[in-house]
Amino acid sequence: VRAKDSLKYLLDIDPQNALAKEKMVDVDNQLSKIASDKANDIYDQAMKYYNKGNYEEAIKYFEAVVVAAPHRLDVRALIEKSEANIQEIAEYKRLTALEKEQDKVRSKLVGYFEDGLKNYEKGRYESAVEYFKKAKDIAEKYEFNEYYRNADNYISKMSLNLSEQYYKKGFNAFRSNDFELSAQSYKKA
Repeated sequence: VRAKDSLKYLLDIDPQNALAKEKMVDVDNQLSKIASDKANDIYDQAMKYYNKGNYEEAIKYFEAVVVAAPHRLDVRALIEKSEANIQEIAEYKRLTALEKEQDKVRSKLVGYFEDGLKNYEKGRYESAVEYFKKAKDIAEKYEFNEYYRNADNYISKMSLNLSEQYYKKGFNAFRSNDFELSAQSYKKA
C-alpha cells in the first residue's frame, strides 16, 4: 500500500516515468490477488501484532486489509490507533531519556540559579545575570520549564535595573564632562 502511494507520488511528479508505471501495475496486480476472504486472516494477523504492541507490523497488515476490504472502517480506526500508540511510545522514550539527562544536570542548574539569586539579593546584577543566563541555557536544553521562566524573569528585571544604573552613571559622567565614561555607560544602558 505504501509502495503504491510512493509510486503515485512519483507519477504525479513525472507522469511519463515508464518504470514507475510498470511497478504500479505490478503493485496493483499483487494487491488484487488478495481476495476479500483472506482479509479476515490478514486482519487476525494484524490483531496479533497489535495486541503484542508491535504496531509497525500491525499497520502493514491493517493496510493490506484496507486494500482487500475497503469497506472495513474499523481497520482504518485501528491504523490511527496504532500510529497514535507509536507516537506515545516514542514520546515516553524521549521523556524517559530526558529525565535521565535532567538528573545529571539538575544540581548544576540549581547551583547556577541559587548563585544568581544570591547575587541579585546583594545587588550585584551583572553577576546575577550571568548566573541566570547559565541556568536558563541548561533549563532550556533539558526542558526545566519553571526554572527557564524564573531565570528569564530575573534576567528581565535585572536588565531593566542595569539599564537604569548605566543611564544614571552616564548622565552623571556627562555632567562631570567625562564624555568617554558617559559614552560607555550609555552604550551599556
